[in-house]
Amino acid sequence: SAGDELVRLDAATLEAQRDQARAAVTAAEAGVEAREAMVRAAQASEKLAEAGGDDDQVDAAKAQTDAARAQLDAAHAEADAARAALESVEAQIEQLTIASPIDGVVLIRAIEPGEYAAPGASLLQIGRLDQLTITVYVPEDRYGEIELGEAATVRVDSFPGVTFGASVTHISDEAEFTPRNVQTVEGRRST
Repeated sequence: SAGDELVRLDAATLEAQRDQARAAVTAAEAGVEAREAMVRAAQASEKLAEAGGDDDQVDAAKAQTDAARAQLDAAHAEADAARAALESVEAQIEQLTIASPIDGVVLIRAIEPGEYAAPGASLLQIGRLDQLTITVYVPEDRYGEIELGEAATVRVDSFPGVTFGASVTHISDEAEFTPRNVQTVEGRRST
């Protein structure tokens, strides 16, 4: 609504945030490892104090172990928070990324990066270049020579001397007239 402030993030900003979040996770995990080492050292000191039998030293060593465990718990919480922040940024990137369900080439781009897209609007038109189709008009007297699945060769004006392999995938059940613009070489060039 009017007056609401919209936050716009570009890809570079999100990538930078992801890099920072990854670094924070790495640092937090290193902190966990360091605190685990502190707990192990405090436990070893506690065992030595218990072997010595001095109650004051045992109490001090237990307090040191408890403090090290509390720091370890805090480090685990920090690492969990860093992982959650990374997951949040990665989820944003995933939501803002458009991925094609097919391999192909973008033929039409109806929107530019940074523009708002209407729900359900067509943003890109993708052409599959691995499965092209061509409509061929066959003279009526040769119609009976064609069968579904039959191999064919195709030559086009734009690639002189090149022959493309094809197969018949559809035969119309109604007669059609050849469009005037494909009857001549000049007409084919403008099609």
